[in-house]
Amino acid sequence: MGGSCSVQKILPLKRSSVPLGERVKYFQHTPFFLLMPDTKLNELASCFPKALKVGPGQPVKVDNDDIFVVATGELKLSTSIPNECTKLESSGYLCRKRPGDIVTKMSTQNDVNRKSSLGSSQKLKAMMAEELSIVACSPTILLGVNQEKLQAFLQRNPLLSSPIKAITDTMIFDNLSKIPFLRDVKESQMSVLAAMCRYEAIDGDKTVFEEGSFGSKLYIILVGEVSVHAGSDPSTPTGKSRKARALRRSLELQSDPHDESNEATCVAKLGRGDYFGETSLLVNIPRTMTAKTKQRSLFLTVDKVDFENFLKVCSIKETIDRMMKNRMIQMLSSLGIPFFVGLPTGKLSSISNSVEIHEVDKGSVIFREGDVGDCFYIIFYGEVSIETTNLTHDNARSQRSDITDGVVNDTAEEIAAYGPSVIDLGRYGPGKYFGEMALISESPRSATVIAREKTVLLSIEKQSFRDLFFSDESVLAEFLLRLLQERAELKHLLAHSKGAAVFRGYLKETLADENLEFWEKCNWFHDSKFESVQELREAALKVFQVYCDEKAEKQVNISHDLRVSLKDRLDNTNLSVDMFVEAQLEIYKVMERDNYARFKGSPAFKVSKV
Repeated sequence: MGGSCSVQKILPLKRSSVPLGERVKYFQHTPFFLLMPDTKLNELASCFPKALKVGPGQPVKVDNDDIFVVATGELKLSTSIPNECTKLESSGYLCRKRPGDIVTKMSTQNDVNRKSSLGSSQKLKAMMAEELSIVACSPTILLGVNQEKLQAFLQRNPLLSSPIKAITDTMIFDNLSKIPFLRDVKESQMSVLAAMCRYEAIDGDKTVFEEGSFGSKLYIILVGEVSVHAGSDPSTPTGKSRKARALRRSLELQSDPHDESNEATCVAKLGRGDYFGETSLLVNIPRTMTAKTKQRSLFLTVDKVDFENFLKVCSIKETIDRMMKNRMIQMLSSLGIPFFVGLPTGKLSSISNSVEIHEVDKGSVIFREGDVGDCFYIIFYGEVSIETTNLTHDNARSQRSDITDGVVNDTAEEIAAYGPSVIDLGRYGPGKYFGEMALISESPRSATVIAREKTVLLSIEKQSFRDLFFSDESVLAEFLLRLLQERAELKHLLAHSKGAAVFRGYLKETLADENLEFWEKCNWFHDSKFESVQELREAALKVFQVYCDEKAEKQVNISHDLRVSLKDRLDNTNLSVDMFVEAQLEIYKVMERDNYARFKGSPAFKVSKV
């Protein structure tokens, strides 16, 4: 943290004396106040006899053993950001320290050794998010520790040793390192974030935040216990499915341990070292649960604005996005969302690299009817409405416009006669998906989708989807069966081994299995490598006699002209492996129109969807 302001000359800081009574008052604004009665607070305040007065714009040097309490005023923390083009450095604002905040030095000797071994160009890069400068924004008074007095105090009060150390030393670093999206951050960069953290003390049986409120902090529990409750917000829509509730909760917690019907059920109890509320740093949505203290508790907090400043000097945005995507995808998969269920682990990992997260404000149009479709969307949080145009109304208006060659002004009676211009097709919530036809067809969007509240979506582009799935026909078929369900085409079913087997069983029960047998035999014939014309003729003759001849045992319903054409080719030895392609296509259409249409209305179809 040591470093100085490059445009300021370091001047000696003015030391002054602050009476013990005033120091105690300052300490009542710090997290120490929560930990001890007034008598102990007086003792602790006496361990901070140093008082430094800092003028506006004056830098502050903090050594390894220093602990400062901001008594009055405000400090600004900045870091050096190298400019690759000019080789110069600019100041990157991080955060401010205000009365009650603690200021310590977090860098280690290992950081110093590592930096001294780097080459000059690497040194410049290493300075990014490593060298902090601390400058007073206004007249400021800092209370500094006397380490000997502090250690003597801790020896007399061993029960206070652990929580005070949690405030004043590198345990901050350890707690931050437990958070998944910070695990890959370098130690030196973590020291910067540690310096930006604040402490908050909250009495027992108090609300940390309410469900439905907008979050702005990550909380790490240093001392105390917190209970997390779901469903306590009366504004939360009722009737949410288990999947929707679990997805909402996963935005605040790593897991969803309970699924009770109690409106204000406790879904988790958190203690020392646990963290919660990290989603508020990543997406701007209301809190999905309520957090309450069970006893007097001390928190280490990271503010959203400060964290965004930290990201400007620490390149972990991609890591955070990837972690968030993985977490969302794993949750969707575990809850049986059709897009993800049954996909191999390798595919799930690949998807996380291909999806994008979108925050959509209430009232925003995600896409309009008639737009070119290029993305498929899954709702993780929020709700959308699906609307389509009533063509009868629009066509009638356009016809009148053509006749009169002018603008049509409908009366209320005429509008009622034509019907509404927009049809509401319903609303989708968490776990639902839309726009899936864009992945497999070139047709324009068939409806308009509008966010009805703050909504978080995952999307995958058409090309990314094709890169992931089109190389594996069986995986693609299973995916499409799950995704499209009743809208899945017969070819998707036939490409899936289990789905085709269920369809075959259904056809046997309905005495209509000859069509599928012929279709499969045509595939075999087309793909076979015949060693001679004689072998080719024998195979073709057998297929014709079993399925196409007028006296065939399993005769399929192909046209008379096609039947005659096939017989002529056999008689004249005009043979090829694609000679049955036209007949196969004709039977496919028959199956699609008759057999498959009836199959989709049967109980067996549900089994075929895996």
